[in-house]
Amino acid sequence: MRLVSGQLLLAPTDLSTFISCRHLTGLNLAAAYGVLQRPKDDDPYAAILRRKGEEHEQGYVDSLRARGLNVVVIERADGPATADVLARQTDDSIAAMRAGADVIVQARLAHGSMAGYADILMKVERQSRLGTWSYEPQDTKLARETKGSAILQLCGYAE
Repeated sequence: MRLVSGQLLLAPTDLSTFISCRHLTGLNLAAAYGVLQRPKDDDPYAAILRRKGEEHEQGYVDSLRARGLNVVVIERADGPATADVLARQTDDSIAAMRAGADVIVQARLAHGSMAGYADILMKVERQSRLGTWSYEPQDTKLARETKGSAILQLCGYAE
């Protein structure tokens, strides 16, 4: 959840947060509008988990490349993203889908005020407006069990 050029943007993660803790959703909303400041994230354990998650995703992407698949990576912005940067990421994601890339990494999917980044979009042989192919989202979470929030997130990207 963030405010970009005066528009509140929500992500599938925000839906999961709302279902699990409406109070946290309220805090996130207050932070997005600048009423509260987000606490500093200086938890070394969380930093290790984030790094391990990134390494896990990169290893999976490398394995897809090793299979000879055409992998397109949508570049993420360093620092706060502007409306122009977000629009470019969405446009790049759509262009990669239209071009028929086998795999799209960190695709930005957006509809109205809902947007987010799918870890992986995998091309599948299923008719769509794109042609004889479409895409299915995949998640690279570093977890032993799938949580409901991950399923909700994937459903948001699939929609």
